[in-house]
Amino acid sequence: MPDIDECYDPKSKEHVRLGSFPSEHDCVLAINSLVSVLKKYNVNVYFPQNIIGLNQIFSRDIAFAIEDKLVLPNIIDARRNEVDAIEEILSQIEEKDVIKMYFGIDREYALTLNEIGEEFGLTRERVRQIKEKAVRRLKQTSRSKILKTYLG
Repeated sequence: MPDIDECYDPKSKEHVRLGSFPSEHDCVLAINSLVSVLKKYNVNVYFPQNIIGLNQIFSRDIAFAIEDKLVLPNIIDARRNEVDAIEEILSQIEEKDVIKMYFGIDREYALTLNEIGEEFGLTRERVRQIKEKAVRRLKQTSRSKILKTYLG
């Protein structure tokens, strides 16, 4: 079991406090179970060969690669408040469309810097600069306080 300081999100911290954090063996069994179901339906599955020591594995972070796109599953209801908080912060940022496209918010999948550049008629480098500026702004204290509830 990790120390509470090693946890990145509130749910993991809660599991550590309650002593209910899944063991490495439990994580391996859960991942292998999911993999067998996906393989049954001919879905290619990519995951680290060694998950020992990776204490931040959650079903909400699972995505599927279809051709050259990364497709994220629908956001589960338990994360709706997190999405609302992110939306509120993004509404204050001029670069919000770049961030939304890059992280796949309100879309079926995330876009690459090149794809975003094509959409706006910008170079990949300019899109990267805009994204980095927006991420820096998100990290500002006044804005990041809202996200800390969800990000730990």
